[in-house]
Amino acid sequence: MRSKLFFSLLSLLLLVSPCLSMGYDGIWFLGFNLEKEPFNNVYVRQAVAHAVNKQTILRLASEEVAPGSVIPPGMSGYRTDLAPYSFDLKQAKVLMRRGKYLPVHPKLKKISLLHTDGIRTVAIAKEIKKELKELGMNVTLVQVKYDDKAWNDELNSRRHHLYLLGYKADFTQSLTSEAAPDVADTYKLLEPLFHTGGAANVNSFSNSTVDMLLDQVSVISVAYQIEREIKLKEVNKVLYQELPALVLFYIPKL
Repeated sequence: MRSKLFFSLLSLLLLVSPCLSMGYDGIWFLGFNLEKEPFNNVYVRQAVAHAVNKQTILRLASEEVAPGSVIPPGMSGYRTDLAPYSFDLKQAKVLMRRGKYLPVHPKLKKISLLHTDGIRTVAIAKEIKKELKELGMNVTLVQVKYDDKAWNDELNSRRHHLYLLGYKADFTQSLTSEAAPDVADTYKLLEPLFHTGGAANVNSFSNSTVDMLLDQVSVISVAYQIEREIKLKEVNKVLYQELPALVLFYIPKL
């Protein structure tokens, strides 16, 4: 399976210098389990986006580009008008109150964050745990020593509230071709992650607008780039607003 191949080589990708890459074709993100409180509440997800210090995460990941747009720069559907969520604890706490989750809420006291044992991943997980404590969240880190079956089983169990994950548009193509990807690659990145029932949709995200737009993109020839671009930009905006996942940095192409 492509997902297993991807996870087995993710650590290699994170060591690639951006200067050796040809742009980006993947995202590394904090995923929310939308089947579990409090992350089924969009205000709470937005609060987390404001509570996580993106600059600290970028430093830990040795990356430089702060993500706003869910779709990476250089890929069809990228939007410059989607600015990164600001690091703003005051606004984060306002959003928590708006979502009716005060710091004493019992659903904030037992939150699990699943991650692998990569050095950078562990450091990022610890940083997120520290930052979410400011919102009254007691986060338990669940570290799985990398192994295809163990990691995939734990991730697909959907018993954890949060998870750290990386995903690329077409991993095998990026290893075998120096040609710039066509605009279909954006579909290959988004559909598995965010279409209802997608192969890598482990957070149970389901949005009729996103499904409709992705279905339309899937049958539009790549020759009609403008039409595809418009629809993918719409998908990008919905994902930015609904926040099924908080993109922490973009994954460079090899």
